[in-house]
Amino acid sequence: MGAPARRWKRPFTGRSRLIAVLVTVTALAGAAGAVTLTVARGGGHEVVILLEPAGRPTADAFIPAVGTDAPLSPTHGGVGLVAGPDPSGSAMAALPRTGGEVSAEVAGLYGGSRQRAACDQEKLVSFLKERPGALDAWTGALGSSPADLDSYVASLTSLVLREDTLVTNHGFRGGKVTSSASVLQAGTAVFVDRFGAPAVRCSDGHLLTRPMVDTTALRTSPLEGRPWAGFSSQSVIQVAPSTIRIDILVVVDLTSGNAFTRPTGSTGPDDRDFVPASSADWRNTTLEVSCAAGGDPIPVTLADGGGEATATGGFPGALPPAASTPASTSAPALASTTASPGNPTASPTASPTASPAGNSARNPSPSPTGSPGGGAGTAGPGGGNAAGTGAGAGSGSGSGSDAAGAAGAGSGGSGTGVGTAGTAGSGTAGTSGTAAGAGRFRISAAAVAVGELVGGPTAAEAAILIRCQNLAGSAETSIIQVYRDGPNLVDTIQPPTIDGQTGAGFADDPFRIDGGKLLTTIDYLKPAERGTLVRRTLAWSWSEQAHGFGYEVVAEEELAIAPAVPQVEVRPRADAVEIAVSVPTSGGPVTRYEISLSDGRTRTLTAPGSLAVAVADCPLVTVTAVAVGPGGTSAPSAPVTARGCVLPGPVRNFTAAQARPPNNPDGTPVAQYSWSPPENPGGGHLVYVFRSSCPAFGDDQVTTSTVLRLDRLSLNCSHTVTARNEAGEGPAVTATQN
Repeated sequence: MGAPARRWKRPFTGRSRLIAVLVTVTALAGAAGAVTLTVARGGGHEVVILLEPAGRPTADAFIPAVGTDAPLSPTHGGVGLVAGPDPSGSAMAALPRTGGEVSAEVAGLYGGSRQRAACDQEKLVSFLKERPGALDAWTGALGSSPADLDSYVASLTSLVLREDTLVTNHGFRGGKVTSSASVLQAGTAVFVDRFGAPAVRCSDGHLLTRPMVDTTALRTSPLEGRPWAGFSSQSVIQVAPSTIRIDILVVVDLTSGNAFTRPTGSTGPDDRDFVPASSADWRNTTLEVSCAAGGDPIPVTLADGGGEATATGGFPGALPPAASTPASTSAPALASTTASPGNPTASPTASPTASPAGNSARNPSPSPTGSPGGGAGTAGPGGGNAAGTGAGAGSGSGSGSDAAGAAGAGSGGSGTGVGTAGTAGSGTAGTSGTAAGAGRFRISAAAVAVGELVGGPTAAEAAILIRCQNLAGSAETSIIQVYRDGPNLVDTIQPPTIDGQTGAGFADDPFRIDGGKLLTTIDYLKPAERGTLVRRTLAWSWSEQAHGFGYEVVAEEELAIAPAVPQVEVRPRADAVEIAVSVPTSGGPVTRYEISLSDGRTRTLTAPGSLAVAVADCPLVTVTAVAVGPGGTSAPSAPVTARGCVLPGPVRNFTAAQARPPNNPDGTPVAQYSWSPPENPGGGHLVYVFRSSCPAFGDDQVTTSTVLRLDRLSLNCSHTVTARNEAGEGPAVTATQN
């Protein structure tokens, strides 16, 4: 079954999993002026946990309801795909568990109605703007400003809790933000942030963050409120935000029980059937691919594994860093658990620490974008010489490249000018450096591997080996993109640099997932040894701590490199062609060159050099050659064609005289012209062309003889004779009839 036609976006690398928040919310006032609620775990102060049924009105609402709750019977934790022949592959069911922390990455953690949002984003914005006090408190608690409200709310997705869920619940009473540990009943409508965590309750605009205590506190802390039917403190969950920004959420349709996908920030029209990443048809889908490290993604639709796309954007700047960890346990506002309106994709406060074993190839830092040159270049002084020069004054900086997409350092468009011959040069306006990686690409999904890589709630991931060939002729590049259910892009893996050498690209075989690791092979040139490469097998494994894939070298072998394509030149000779072969400047060593002619003949050279091959009748001869060495045979050289002859030289001893006898029987005069063949006839079929300056002689005369008799005689006429073959006419020789 094909995956839905959708662009998969690159992951955001800054987010990391949060620890449970143990704070004194003294700074919650911020711009909002909050009350203080002191909580602790394991003694000191007792936490009262509120039980908040779905649909119950609250006294500390920020705004009127923008969504409708509908109490559900909790699934008692966890959802997963039902095994079986369901053609949609999307039926969901509850799996037994005992509550506790559940990753936001779990497919079907939230519910909803297909093509319809549970909450109204526009009403949330308008209701807050109609209440300046609530707006200031709401955005202030997020560490942002009212100006950022629209963009933040647009990043949220309205869904329904399928589980009784423990949160920290922030309300609004008396102009101040309130905070409490709360269990929200399954069926509560909420807005979810880009990391899959509950962010806003739709019934009252309450802000929701990670719980101040974990679910184990439900066993010992006092509960306030009446438990609803089906409530069990043993099955309450708390949502752990995804370590990577989620672009597509897998949601359970609360009517049919089937799963569908909803892009984060959308309201329903973009909902699609859910296909697990492990089952998607990755050779017939739409992807976003970065064909250069850190480059802008190129949307490309694959059909039977291939497609073409044009990259016009440059390299983006570095991805936003993770927010710094607070110096103390007093958390300002709600920034510890919620992305702010000013930066809806911001990471939470905990930042990644150690890298995985080996080197992580996750999203290497890109080069800065080439900037447009500033203003018009000033006129140069000109040189008065054949070229003339004049330096423009346009400015710009950054990394650019040529149109073929080859990476190269550029000034981003320093203005320059070249004067015409002998005139003053005039500088042109500085322009931007051409975007790195720009050009038309042929993109293919060369291999797909499915298996458990990342672990956690996703049953299996899909690793896609993608090749990018710039049609302008630059070298092919390859990357690996790893997807999980959604599908959501987990990571992009680039060929790593080892011993100062960049690999030639990922090979198709092996490309498989084995024991939680992705096995790939890359060839590297052996430093200081031309003609030898090291083939390394790399095992890529996921590091939850570094939020990316790292590798270890599990095998390597030295291999002789096949020779590079030789350079071939074919020169015409008289009744022959001369073939010259030059040694390649790269590739492995060469022991011989095998030469093929278009007439089926072959020749061998044991060293670079030339040889002559005889031919007859001046044919067109096409030649190709391959280099053969210990590492194998090169690809054939480009065909080169030449004729097996050259222009003939000038005729010799050309004379013009009256014939003997001087007249025909009827008395008309006869002229006789004679010459000797050229010293270099040039090969091929030789003929002679006689031309006269006198009109009486008429058209050119063509003959194979070296004697020409004409029934006319005109004195003081000049005549020329040239030798001609398939290569053309040689020099003309002139004689005058006296």
